[in-house]
Amino acid sequence: MPFKFDANRCFWILSALATFLVITNLIVIFSPSFTGKYLANKLFNLDLEQNIPTFFSALNLLISSLLLFIIAVQRRADQKRDFYYWIGLSLIFIFLSVDEFSSIHEILINKVRDTLNTTGYLYFAWVIPYAIAVVTIGLIYLKFVISLPPGIRLQFILAGSIYIGGALGMEMVGSNQYAQGGADTSIYKLITTVEETLEILGIILFIRALLAYMELNWQGLHLRFGPSE
Repeated sequence: MPFKFDANRCFWILSALATFLVITNLIVIFSPSFTGKYLANKLFNLDLEQNIPTFFSALNLLISSLLLFIIAVQRRADQKRDFYYWIGLSLIFIFLSVDEFSSIHEILINKVRDTLNTTGYLYFAWVIPYAIAVVTIGLIYLKFVISLPPGIRLQFILAGSIYIGGALGMEMVGSNQYAQGGADTSIYKLITTVEETLEILGIILFIRALLAYMELNWQGLHLRFGPSE
């Protein structure tokens, strides 16, 4: 039985799951105001690690890496020189997936903070090396992004802007709030919710863009279950 990964269908399915996780997170983080205790805090809090939202985000990043690899293989088969860019992106997203689930970036916080004596918006100091990496990769991939079909290019830029806006931009806003009042304030909880929501939305949009690219070039991604005819 053939199955087609439709870009819009996948987008809405993933968006529905993301909406459930965001709403559940809001219920969890504000449950003490109504019940006096946290409800399933470790399982559904977007700001905690190695739980259901983290697994969902890491899985989406891994799916992105797989789609990028599939595109790279096809571009190589078509003898297109840009397949190196696709492979590079696939490797980057593998790293992001591992980082999302194991929080590699948090290892850098104290080391960079102590070295540069950062505070305020840079209290979570891992954003500094990661921002440098984003700018460097952006410059390397500028020509590649420009070469994409206009509609796909716009989707790539939109998805990347939303993801980076959450991962770095809102992280810096949350960093400043955390430095002033800690992690228990309602404002900080809302900031982290917005941050994680933007990251999730950015990756979902990127998956949609990748599937749309595959539809544009090769009639999409198809899987067949069961014996071949």
